[in-house]
Amino acid sequence: MTARGQRTGPAGTSVTRPEKLRFWHAWEHVAWDARSGGPWAECLDGAAGLVNLVGRTVDCVKTPDHCDEILRSRVEATRILGVACRAVAAPPPVWVQMSTALSKLAPLARLGLGGTVGSGRQGMSWIHETDMNRLFERGLTDPAMEGIYVASSPNPVRNAEFMRCLRRAVPWPKVPLALPAFAWMVRIAAPLVLRTDPEIALYGRYVKSRRLEQEGFTFRYPHLPEALAACFAPGEPLTAAVACPPPY
Repeated sequence: MTARGQRTGPAGTSVTRPEKLRFWHAWEHVAWDARSGGPWAECLDGAAGLVNLVGRTVDCVKTPDHCDEILRSRVEATRILGVACRAVAAPPPVWVQMSTALSKLAPLARLGLGGTVGSGRQGMSWIHETDMNRLFERGLTDPAMEGIYVASSPNPVRNAEFMRCLRRAVPWPKVPLALPAFAWMVRIAAPLVLRTDPEIALYGRYVKSRRLEQEGFTFRYPHLPEALAACFAPGEPLTAAVACPPPY
């Protein structure tokens, strides 16, 4: 969007590294707390669109406090953005709202722990970040695109297949093993070692977007092997390269 010379609203509390932004000079970063109003709201006036990615990650142990924060971080940010949009003279005509979950699977695959998780039959719905960004851009530029869309590739896979593709894609050095993680192991290790919810790994869904298919959206990475190969290409960041929607 910055390449097109368009403003997309407040960046929030930015953790983006400047060297990763080709159009860094065109960005304006404004701090906000995602709960209350302030000068940041002025960035919405005349903006081409609003992309809200605020929300506490679900990749955590589900304590009562964490569950409360997961809900409040989304509700409060959405509420205050709605208040700000109603307060400016020219609010953005498009609002894109979503959140993602980050995967911790690649380091495990390098250590030889990238075998089947649980039964291996649970669905793994995924999308490459390139296609996610293309959906963002389309949502901000195509007036015909409105309502709720499922942002997921057209080819979800079983956990066993996902892990098999991941093991092949992870570059050397790696341990040439694929030790499975039985359900009881995951329920013990996930909260104690990885500090995450075991249900993220043990349960899943086979999700794909009927609306995107009907509208003829072409995915650049519709198949998992090619998507993972692109993730592990030299010079590419690994974090959030493949996003697996959580089973909630």
